[in-house]
Amino acid sequence: MESIFHYCLYHCHVPGSCFDLTIPFSQTFPLAQFKHASLKEYKADLDRRDRLTSVVREAISRAENVRVPICYIAGPLTEATEEQKLRYEIAAKLCEGYGWFGYAPHLYGTDPKKHPEVKPEEVRDIDYLWAVIMPTFHLNFFSPTAHGNAMELGWAEVAGIPTIGFIPEAARVSRLLRGARNLLILTSYEEGNMEVLVQNALKDIHEWQEAHEVRFLMGSPRLWLEGYFARIAFRRGLIEFPK
Repeated sequence: MESIFHYCLYHCHVPGSCFDLTIPFSQTFPLAQFKHASLKEYKADLDRRDRLTSVVREAISRAENVRVPICYIAGPLTEATEEQKLRYEIAAKLCEGYGWFGYAPHLYGTDPKKHPEVKPEEVRDIDYLWAVIMPTFHLNFFSPTAHGNAMELGWAEVAGIPTIGFIPEAARVSRLLRGARNLLILTSYEEGNMEVLVQNALKDIHEWQEAHEVRFLMGSPRLWLEGYFARIAFRRGLIEFPK
């Protein structure tokens, strides 16, 4: 059954955007062709291709032991300062306050400065595990400009994973990135108020969950979150129901 989010974005008119389609998102390319693998299936696939190295096994073991919903926290690492990386730790801590697990590569093993010994193929397999196989939604910080988290936004778009984006007011981002179908909110922040905006976003999600008695289900299609964002968009005037 088509979710409320998909109905709103793909049957309703969104002023100034390309969201004026007449068929459900679930039937459009590439989501219609995407098969969401389970953790067990992903592990078996890596094993068949001889990619289950010790560091990848460690990441999978951690994933197998997570029993709460997961928020993937994406953002630049290679060119980011240690001060900028603090936002990932802050976001993870805020997630914890709502009973969610905030996974940030900076904290768990693929930061190029903290873990230079991890090979590129291992980084790819570990980040795909946490960015596509495991999460309920993403938080993505788009400054400074980087390649990895832009790729993760693309992965999430193909998999239909909702993403909340954050960008400094003075920064500019690619139109291609801003046009991603799964980028539901792109919030600009001033120096010093980023933590407040992340807190507010997570609080909104939590309050929606509580108010509608919606329960996270591991591996579910995330329809509750899509419905939440459809209502936020409607309230903010970003979506108009057809007359």
